[in-house]
Amino acid sequence: MTDQPPAPHAPPMNALRRTPGHRLGLVVLEVVEDAIYAIIALFLIGSGSLLMFGAGLYIAQNFNVNNIHNMIVHVLDETLLVFMVVELLHTVRITLRDHALAAEPFLVVGLIAGVRRILILTASSDSLQSGPQFFVYWVQLLLLIVLVVAMVVALFIWRRSTIPLGREPKTPSTGS
Repeated sequence: MTDQPPAPHAPPMNALRRTPGHRLGLVVLEVVEDAIYAIIALFLIGSGSLLMFGAGLYIAQNFNVNNIHNMIVHVLDETLLVFMVVELLHTVRITLRDHALAAEPFLVVGLIAGVRRILILTASSDSLQSGPQFFVYWVQLLLLIVLVVAMVVALFIWRRSTIPLGREPKTPSTGS
């Protein structure tokens, strides 16, 4: 191998990024990005609040001891949806704080969505008879379980890959 000097005709990439116009453009884009994320956060806060209010209103208007199962399924569905909105809000907060998009909160939202659908699907399966609807129910349930297991595995791999070298996660001591 021969040692060749770098080509004199091409300026280094870092030199191009040091211009005042480039820095100003980056600052403007960052401010616009933060403003958009703040607006998204406001929409998420409003959505979560309205969902919680709607669930409370549904309880107040439809409370019936004889039909409590349907009310609980509906309120559980709404509450888990609020939980997803809060997780998305957490993701927006992390993005604003770190100026980086984190994958883990999206995996958590996907996991919550899968579990939510499994709970609602199984809670509303009382009226299923044998036949095509029964088959569709089981296929959908099986696919949701596979999705949830995949999300759990992805979260496990993600968390294991982000542990600094030489540090293992803390585990409860066994008293020895």
